[in-house]
Amino acid sequence: MAANNGSATLRHTYAPVPATTRGESVSLYADPKNEKMLYTCGKSVVIRNIENPLDADLYQEHVANATAASYSPSGFYIASGDESGKLRIWDTVNAEHILANEFPVLSGKIHDIAWSGDSERIVVVGDGRERFGAAILAKTGSSVGSITGHSKAILSCSFKANRPFRVATASEDFSVGFHTGPPFKFAHGCQDHTRFVNCVRFSPDGARYVAVASDMTGSVFDGKTGDKIGELSNADPHKGSIYSCSWSPDSKFLLTSSADKTCKIWDMSGETFECVQTFTLGSTREDMQVACLWAGETLLSVSLDGTINYLDRDAPDAPAKRIQGHNKFTTAISFDPATSSIVSGSYDGRVVAWDFDSWSQVMFAGNGHGSQVSGIAVQGDTLVSVGMDDTLCITSMTDKTMGDAIKLDSTPTDVAISAANPGLVVASHRGGSLSSATATSSPLSPSTTSRRRSISPLTKLMSPSVPRMASSSTPSTATTSSRPRPSRAPTAPRSPPSASRPMARTSLRATPAATSSCGTPRALSPPSAQASGATTPPASTTSPGRPRVTTLPRPRSTATSASGPSRRPRPASASRSLTTAAPPASSGSTTRSSPRLARTRPSRPGTSTSKRIFDLARRPTPRPRHRVP
Repeated sequence: MAANNGSATLRHTYAPVPATTRGESVSLYADPKNEKMLYTCGKSVVIRNIENPLDADLYQEHVANATAASYSPSGFYIASGDESGKLRIWDTVNAEHILANEFPVLSGKIHDIAWSGDSERIVVVGDGRERFGAAILAKTGSSVGSITGHSKAILSCSFKANRPFRVATASEDFSVGFHTGPPFKFAHGCQDHTRFVNCVRFSPDGARYVAVASDMTGSVFDGKTGDKIGELSNADPHKGSIYSCSWSPDSKFLLTSSADKTCKIWDMSGETFECVQTFTLGSTREDMQVACLWAGETLLSVSLDGTINYLDRDAPDAPAKRIQGHNKFTTAISFDPATSSIVSGSYDGRVVAWDFDSWSQVMFAGNGHGSQVSGIAVQGDTLVSVGMDDTLCITSMTDKTMGDAIKLDSTPTDVAISAANPGLVVASHRGGSLSSATATSSPLSPSTTSRRRSISPLTKLMSPSVPRMASSSTPSTATTSSRPRPSRAPTAPRSPPSASRPMARTSLRATPAATSSCGTPRALSPPSAQASGATTPPASTTSPGRPRVTTLPRPRSTATSASGPSRRPRPASASRSLTTAAPPASSGSTTRSSPRLARTRPSRPGTSTSKRIFDLARRPTPRPRHRVP
């Protein structure tokens, strides 16, 4: 960014490197002029100039992670797909990248996209529930055939550039498919491979196409008929899975990339398909080559860590140039005024130094952090970083090699280094504690970083709304609620039921008498007292600092039966009672000895008993106020 009179203008975009997954190939394409390369990282589609990698543009309109992107032969549009199976077609002319169309093509991840030579048809392959591929029109999304013949996800596809149009597919079911059209339909397949077929590509002249697989072999087919005509020579084969292949513009040579950390060039002009050159790109696991591209006179490959390698045919033992960077979220950043560079850390623990004056990026070597980098500080030649794996690393900016990890007591959130004494480093932790690492000299070396001490946790400032936890040795005076807590009255032991006094059934329904005025439930009398008809005097319980709470007995029903207990005790204050037995004669009301439900009214002077009984079962249905004509 360049600042001028309070404003800022964009100078460079440090684009991410391709996102990679071990065991899978990466989608890497070039524009028709072989000037820009196209790949995906996260939810972004990256358009990057091959000669000047700082000239980069990002398309970030995908909702899910973008997985594949391809230029149309006209160069005016790009089709990109994501993990949700949606295909977006957008223009490359305007800086806003106006969306032309969006189609939900598949129900799973899109692995590869191919255009027809006239830029009117698109073939999309990937994973899904109902189908693994589709052939559609770019303008309307209408189907122009079916991509079938595979029983598992399709990993790659390729379109024959000239007529008659043909489509080749490579799948996880170890087969290579050949489709004729339009409308496209499955013609035949090849089952010679014994592992996943990772990539298939037609030659620019359309005469042949090649499929490479994880069984370390490659097959060559005729472009018009789809018949197999040979295999890549076994004289100097790959010693690992072959993930990608790319043809030269003149269709005479083929470039392949493999998990054996090498790339090879094959002579395809003859009938034996011999290997003519091998590029060695390292010896570690991160040096596995998962993609390759032959763009004009430039040969590119992608390593497992996302590094883009510029292959040199004159010096095959080392790449001519490397583009490194992040392919995960950037979580920490710091500026180094001494070298005018930026140091950044990412979600996967990677630390990269970016140079302002040139396009170069340097990735720090060594083990470093195993998780997200949460803080970075630079002072002189010393770089200090902390990670979410509870470690602190002190590194030399000159060596660009991560120092030994210092284990901390808890997860650090940030780090700072003293300007006066570069040997003093302080890291902050969650919860308000600090840790320091000291050294006798600067810059810090691995031998001196092992001597460290931990500062005791800082005093926590408690908010008035948050209660302080009381110690187990001292009584707590804080309470979590202002509502008083009533104490329960002591209950009498239950007496076993007898023949003369059957056990009364306890009701679980709350009654108004069992609740205090403030809504606090009061203690109830024991079931034995209710069954025997005994009354319990009100018990008063008090506690220091709390209001007086009076415990009342639960009201019992006055209805008794000669044949057995009543169905459910009801309070005496209820206006209506349901009973199946006659109450005592002294109750002042009379009920019929019938199993039906009866409605009881209080007796009044001068009224007969029969008129006070209303049988609910014989009660007439009330007439409507207005009759329907």
